[in-house]
Amino acid sequence: MEDQKRNTDVILNVHENCKEVIVREGVAESPRQFQQKVTIAGVLNSPTKYFQKRKDKLIEKTCHLLVNREKQWIKLVVNEEDKHGAEIIGTLETSSYIKRMFINEDKQFNLTDMAQMLKKNIMFFADKSTESGESICLALVAALRNFSATINTSVADKSNDRGEMQKLFDRSVQNHNIPESFVLKIPVFKGATESEFKVEICFQVRDASISAWLESNELRMLQAQLIDIAINAEVSVFEESNIVVIEQ
Repeated sequence: MEDQKRNTDVILNVHENCKEVIVREGVAESPRQFQQKVTIAGVLNSPTKYFQKRKDKLIEKTCHLLVNREKQWIKLVVNEEDKHGAEIIGTLETSSYIKRMFINEDKQFNLTDMAQMLKKNIMFFADKSTESGESICLALVAALRNFSATINTSVADKSNDRGEMQKLFDRSVQNHNIPESFVLKIPVFKGATESEFKVEICFQVRDASISAWLESNELRMLQAQLIDIAINAEVSVFEESNIVVIEQ
């Protein structure tokens, strides 16, 4: 048998084997509780673009901007008192063009691979050709390949100790007219405009081989300068709109 219990507007049909009935009173939370918090991540100016596009729909007193210069990001928090509010994160990331050339990274190549890598990135050379019309990039690639062939032939002809390899290296660099540096024109950060900076080709003699890598002090200086410039430009947009800005 089922017992029937009445409580004002509620009718409960309880099974005879039921040992406990719990009745809760109050107003149920709206289905909105099942909504997920919106988090959007993009390049540094993403929070600014979001704010400018939706500024008319936002309540300025419920928004704030977090800034972390060390980690190179800013975060716009929208509807800060609402657990379903949005967060838009903008990060200043090194350009993928620089990453794929491994500039200022602990990545070394043999001479042949270095020549091939530079050839693949010929479009980023700021100076396309010499006064004689020769491609600067292709001339550098040819010099590295000839340099590599000379070194490999000499090593195959006789056994060279480290001292002999260093002498051979020094002579070969002079004979093949390998430039000490070249200039690239690449965005330093994702979403940024192009910048020009000098890149040096570094070599190291190791036993019977020579390794090469790319370094750029000018790039390091540019990155340090542009971090604050880029972040300050974004922060100023929010300060002008009286949005609270918090430095972390």
